[in-house]
Amino acid sequence: MLLEMKGITKKYPGVLALDRVDFELDAGEVMALIGQNGAGKTTLVKILAGAVKLSEGEVFLRGKKVFIKSPEDAYNMGFSFIYQEGGLINGLSGMENIFIGRTYPKIQGIMINWNALIKKGEELKKRFGIDVELKRLVEHLSPLERKKIEILKALSREPKILVLDEPTASLTKKETDQLFNIIKSLKKHGIGIIYISHFLDEVFSVADRITVLRDGRKVAVLSIKEATKDKLIRYELGEEIKTIENIKTKSIQEEKALEVSNLSTLSGLKDISFELYKGEILGIFGLGGQGKTRLAMALMGNDTLLKGSIKIYGKEVKLSSPMDALKRGITLVPQDRTKHGIILELSIAQNLTLPILSKLVYKNLPLILDLKKEKGLTYKIIKELNIKAKNHKILTKNLSGGNKQKVVIGKGILKKAHIFIFDEPTQGLDIKAREEVYKYLIKLSDKGISQIVISSDMDELSKITHRIMVMKDGTVKGIFPTRDITSHDILSIAYGGNDAYI
Repeated sequence: MLLEMKGITKKYPGVLALDRVDFELDAGEVMALIGQNGAGKTTLVKILAGAVKLSEGEVFLRGKKVFIKSPEDAYNMGFSFIYQEGGLINGLSGMENIFIGRTYPKIQGIMINWNALIKKGEELKKRFGIDVELKRLVEHLSPLERKKIEILKALSREPKILVLDEPTASLTKKETDQLFNIIKSLKKHGIGIIYISHFLDEVFSVADRITVLRDGRKVAVLSIKEATKDKLIRYELGEEIKTIENIKTKSIQEEKALEVSNLSTLSGLKDISFELYKGEILGIFGLGGQGKTRLAMALMGNDTLLKGSIKIYGKEVKLSSPMDALKRGITLVPQDRTKHGIILELSIAQNLTLPILSKLVYKNLPLILDLKKEKGLTYKIIKELNIKAKNHKILTKNLSGGNKQKVVIGKGILKKAHIFIFDEPTQGLDIKAREEVYKYLIKLSDKGISQIVISSDMDELSKITHRIMVMKDGTVKGIFPTRDITSHDILSIAYGGNDAYI
């Protein structure tokens, strides 16, 4: 056995990310690692990468116990990683990217011997049968060519184990087939491959075995011969596929808060049409890269409209910037709250009141803030959202993840937004914090505030939405009442035809 992980457990405050997971990989084998977002795939891989320290468990390479304390340890032990977001530097050539971080061959110990470096690159290409131009800047390469450079970069370290995380996310069907041919070639060289993907057709095309994670636990290991799509979906979701139960009791109103018609944008959205009613919570589900966040950006005026229209309460509007959206009552609670939602070095009060500073200054002293008014508004939000803090002057960097998220929501409330867009609103939050966010979103709905909730967590959408809109390839695949659809149905619809997603 090339790799054995035994009883791998990872605990965070309030969260059990991995619970006694066993994982095995043979030399020359492709082991697919699948599961919903939050199942534990990334955490398991980060432990192998030396980026996350395990809480309990053991790791063995060829029967010998090893301790992976850093990324450098991982590389030295023979691990190489290719992540979905890529790791190339645009300003360098493919060749430079492959050998960056290593000592380049020199002429008389001074000048880089580019001919010798090119020779090493060409030998690497020939050895693994990977055809790609090495001299061009990677910013001018196609997605497949960039992926080939990343693979060559990984192979230049002569790895025993290669981890591929969503490697086909930006590839066409033809390019994906070419990548699979490369993977089959790597198997012949005895390299063990961990292949992470949400697409089952890919898994069946390239994997020898499949490990399924659910809620931080290993629930199945299947050979490709005994696996079926339906069986894998059932393992990933749980044996019982139940109709989604919605905890909302209040029906949506007939008044349309938002109407989007035939919206197409420069970023790749195509003929998007949907309606959002007053007080409705509309869920949007889909895989990463299918257009969910791009739609949020378009509704916030952060994309170029090619055709189509947007109406807010029956009036057509032009949203050319986030400021336009905010003025018309639309606010975004972004996926990465710490980077794009709040300023960590500012206090709770300063973050909450940023969007309404003009209303907090004295009329005759436009550069002076009315601190008493700021405090009053801030404490109203702290109480309403149950933000856990001693006072309004606490820096937001010292708050928990759930309380940071409440501050972001509070900004929209003080701005008196009537349409909220939430992008993965509970990502990284523990169970208790999630439930608090859910309850408040429902409270907003009861007040007549309309919401779009973008999420890759079907359980989340099942709890709080009236309807679920499914997106794929930058367009809408369907909109369904939550009470009438199952998790299995959503997965099938999201990827249509013979595709399935987990």
